[in-house]
Amino acid sequence: MKKSISVGKAPHIEIGEIAGNLRVTGWENNEIHAKTNGESLQLVETDEKVTISCDDDLTLSLPQAAQIKIAAIAGDATLRTLRNYLVLAEVGGDLTLRNIGDAKISKIGGDFMARQTRSLNITAVGGDASIRSADGNVNIANIGNDLHLRDLQGDLNANVGDDALIYISPQEGADYQLSAGDDILLRLPLHVDAELNLSAGSDLIVNIPDLEKSDENPCALKLGLGTAKITLSAGDDLRVTTESDHWADAASFGIPDFPDDFADRITSKVEEKLKLAEEKIFQAEKSIKGFNFSPENWGKKSKGSSSKKVSTDERLLILKMLEEKKISAADAEKLLAALEA
Repeated sequence: MKKSISVGKAPHIEIGEIAGNLRVTGWENNEIHAKTNGESLQLVETDEKVTISCDDDLTLSLPQAAQIKIAAIAGDATLRTLRNYLVLAEVGGDLTLRNIGDAKISKIGGDFMARQTRSLNITAVGGDASIRSADGNVNIANIGNDLHLRDLQGDLNANVGDDALIYISPQEGADYQLSAGDDILLRLPLHVDAELNLSAGSDLIVNIPDLEKSDENPCALKLGLGTAKITLSAGDDLRVTTESDHWADAASFGIPDFPDDFADRITSKVEEKLKLAEEKIFQAEKSIKGFNFSPENWGKKSKGSSSKKVSTDERLLILKMLEEKKISAADAEKLLAALEA
């Protein structure tokens, strides 16, 4: 079922409870196109807003400048290329944001991935959170599992249940506050102006050139002019480094000077995540078999089409390439995102 209406350049859109998955893509047309495989689809326009509801999966194309409010999504959600403000109450599954403006989100039941966003204000993420290239502040009250954060221009305030991998260039006047139940690895550029306050439940190691090493835990350090503030608290191990070696996933925690079993513990966690990733790929393959990936066909299977089933060996090869760093974590994320789309 499909419906379309003409709207202004920056409409206010309210989306009710979605029983399945939601996919929203911003475009340059002043129109809303909606599509569902369900039996009910409503687009109700008033002077102030457009209200959208359906009883199944929903795929939307709408103006990039639309201001969007979403009540609840039972399944997974993907939102792309939206410049205005987004308010989302709850996602039962995973949430992916790409090229999004400011976003306020109450609860994400599964994993969260964001690329090219402005500010993010989130109450809870049930699984892992992966954030890259955020131009504004990032505030996440609770992340159930791991956090991977790169390239943040604003402040950070986050609480993480397990591990946190943070790769940032501290901005003048910025404030970064992070606590993690397990390990934290903070990667800084070689020259930085920051004031650090660090504490760890186990080993605390700061590996920065020309800085005298100390066994003090907790410790306070001033780097350069100290114009940014960084406060980190780890339940287990904490490392701050300016090492130039590229790291993009938890396997890179296995660096010198940590306890002998530290790399083994992190590698074990990575292997568990790889097994989960393999299962996601397998499920995604089943869902996209015979799927036409052109935008107008999002959300439905193509009749009469066929696709080569990827073998278990091929899936394992992809994961092995990731584990051996022949492909990057970003490439793996793109692969999973494409399969899950």
